[in-house]
Order: sequence, then C-alpha cells, then structure tokens
Amino acid sequence: MIAKVTGILERVDENAVFLKVGQLTYQVLVSASALEALKNRWHNEPEQEISQHTLSYIEGISGVGNAHPRLVGFLHHKDLEFFERYIAVQGLGIRKALRSLTVPIRQLAEAIERNNLEYLVKLPEIGKRTAEKVVAELLTRFE
Repeated sequence: MIAKVTGILERVDENAVFLKVGQLTYQVLVSASALEALKNRWHNEPEQEISQHTLSYIEGISGVGNAHPRLVGFLHHKDLEFFERYIAVQGLGIRKALRSLTVPIRQLAEAIERNNLEYLVKLPEIGKRTAEKVVAELLTRFE
C-alpha cells in the first residue's frame, strides 16, 4: 500500500494531481474542494514539492479484468482518516464519496455531526437515503 507520496506538483487535472517522484509520476485523485486549492498553488508556484496522504485501491470489475490501481490523496492525514470512515458507509464507494467532496471535509464532518440532512443532500451523489445512512452510521461509530 502507498501511504504517502511526496513529489513535485507537475500538473493539475480536472480530478487529479500528478506528482513527479524521481523518474515516476503518480496520478493522485483528489476531491473537488482540494483541487481548487492545489490549482491555485500550482499556478502561483509551478513545480513545488507537496505531499499527499494516500489511500490506494484497485478499481475495476471483479473477475472481468481491466483492474486499475488508483490513489486518492489528501493534504492532511486527518482528512484521509475521515474519508476512510466515510467510504465505509454502505452504498458509498470511493468514487462516489470522492465526487461528493465539493466542500472541505471539516464542513462535511460538521454537517454530519449536526445531523444536517439538508446540507448533505445538496452534495453531488448524496440523496436523502444516503445522507440518512451517512449520519446514522458515522454518528453511531463515534459515540
């Protein structure tokens, strides 16, 4: 498992950053909220060194082939820890969870803690039933 990648921020894409580490360049998927901050950093100071705390996983259909290793990155380890709990909610996979992160993780965590379903259903990929599951499952885990 790749737990952290530190390298030169080579490029920022629509849903990923590319970090050059020696002769290798890693594609690291990031949330929309983190992407904006990284774009600004990259435009202000191209080719700076950054670190991403990462979750590695295999994307693909079991038994069919075409499995692709993926990395999801976070600037802060606490954000990664939250994401690992978030994706454990039934019906909320890694890609769906990542697409829902259009707000900073701190705001999402506060909405969950306050049981603010109205806020949660405004996020991409989060409907009413998913919002209810997120609140129910995450709040009971932390009590």
